[in-house]
Amino acid sequence: MHDFQFFNREELGELVQEEERLEQRRKDAQSLARELKQKGKKAQDEANAKAKAAGQEPSPCPEAEAHLQQSREVAKELEKGSSYELTGAKLEKKEQLLREGFVDWTRKDFRSFLNAMERRGRDEVDVIARETSNETGKTEEEVRRYHTVFWARHKELADWERVIDKIEKGEKRLQRSKEIREALAEKIARCAPAWNSTSSVRRGAHRDARGSTRRRRRVDAVAAMFVVARHAIDASPASLVDHAGLRSRTSAYH
Repeated sequence: MHDFQFFNREELGELVQEEERLEQRRKDAQSLARELKQKGKKAQDEANAKAKAAGQEPSPCPEAEAHLQQSREVAKELEKGSSYELTGAKLEKKEQLLREGFVDWTRKDFRSFLNAMERRGRDEVDVIARETSNETGKTEEEVRRYHTVFWARHKELADWERVIDKIEKGEKRLQRSKEIREALAEKIARCAPAWNSTSSVRRGAHRDARGSTRRRRRVDAVAAMFVVARHAIDASPASLVDHAGLRSRTSAYH
């Protein structure tokens, strides 16, 4: 069991340990049945050898019969099986606890889930579910359930502080990208009315052979900044974060 599978470790652990003890008892009983049978055979062979040496007919050996009877009783108990298995109620409880956890989630699945949250932010549940589903083959519904359990029980992880720190750093980068986009949008909104006149001046400056070179460069720079800013606003926050190198950093989950 791994901590990221979010089992009820205490209850499930007790049942698993009991199951292991019962299985060990079964193995011990099987070994005892074989040992008793061998002792019975050995005792009978020795009795037969003595009778033959004395010129007598072989007869059943009481010691051998006692060993063989004990062997038969142990074998009969083994056939029942109930003494070496969890009761029906406990077995049902174990299956329930396994269903409540995430038994088929691997460490790779867990990393994919964490990476999606770092890229998109913890609240983008639909996006996280879709991206994790695409990478792991889990259903989106299962990823959503995992998301709910994760945030309810994440402190059960051995390194939960490191995991949450990475997610929060990703969210801060997303917030910073959002602030940059908003600032650029506000700046362009203020400059937009002057854009047409700036374009006209730019065209006139190039046509005028006597125009100032410095002035043309300033106009060109303004035009270039306008294009870059517009491209930044059109880009999604996630793409800005990706350009910042987040995808390469998120591979640090282990």
